[in-house]
Amino acid sequence: MNTKFVKLMVVMGVMFVSVVALVVKSATAPLITTAFFRLFITVLIMLPVVVAKNDRSTRIPRKELMLSMLSGLILGVHFFGWFVALDYTTVANATVIVDASSVFTLLGGHLFLNDKMTKKETICVTATFIGAILLTYRSLSFGSNEYIGILLSVLSSITLATYMLIGRRVRRTVSNLNYTFVVYLFGAIFLAICNIIMEGSFSGFPRSNYLIFLYLAIFPTLLGHSIFSWSLKYIKASFAATMLLFVPVVSIIGAYFLFGELPRGEQFLGAGVIIISLLFFTIGKDEARERVEAEKRLTEESR
Repeated sequence: MNTKFVKLMVVMGVMFVSVVALVVKSATAPLITTAFFRLFITVLIMLPVVVAKNDRSTRIPRKELMLSMLSGLILGVHFFGWFVALDYTTVANATVIVDASSVFTLLGGHLFLNDKMTKKETICVTATFIGAILLTYRSLSFGSNEYIGILLSVLSSITLATYMLIGRRVRRTVSNLNYTFVVYLFGAIFLAICNIIMEGSFSGFPRSNYLIFLYLAIFPTLLGHSIFSWSLKYIKASFAATMLLFVPVVSIIGAYFLFGELPRGEQFLGAGVIIISLLFFTIGKDEARERVEAEKRLTEESR
């Protein structure tokens, strides 16, 4: 396989993911409803494949099934936090904070899975938190509702990291297809309950919204994730992981042109510190690359 073609496909997958926040914010349907339909349509698309491949050898053991269901509920919380955050804060804040989930995953692995942190990783974690402070400190004012969006973005980042850590455990023995199907299914159930409580409706939206739902299910969720997984057979994992760091950059530029969201000076600085620290982490040792690549693949399942 021509490596240039593979890298081009990865870039295409990154573009699918990069516009998610912009597409979501463009919908006129409630954001929590958009989050539900994204996972629900994904489940419907995956269902025939899962049924066709179902046999005794593909059944999920009870313990792993329970963990997968829990992971799905946590993913639902992630979507709830991230999508609703876009109602209260800028695309830049929400996207950069959520993209920093690799830091929370690193900390979680260190605290709960006995993963050792190198000196370089410790520096990256510290720099990321400094960048987050620069990015958000003005927003944490209780005189403005923007702090709600910041807190929801942090919740979204932490739950995404938790979802990744559970995925690392379950994917040792469960196929990617079965795991992601259960995860998406229970995430959709959680979001359906949230939508009933908060919005009370699943229909009555302009046709353009349903096209947005379909786009989110097919391109960033199924194709984006599939492209990254497929590319690993032909190119280094570090390439895809590094390219994904451009997601917040594209989102910030797009938000400026579409919604007039211009980050303040310290927000540019904070976002830059976070992106550079994640890049520094990504291009580190091979084991760090493998860890980031695994985390990024799971991230794309939730984007």
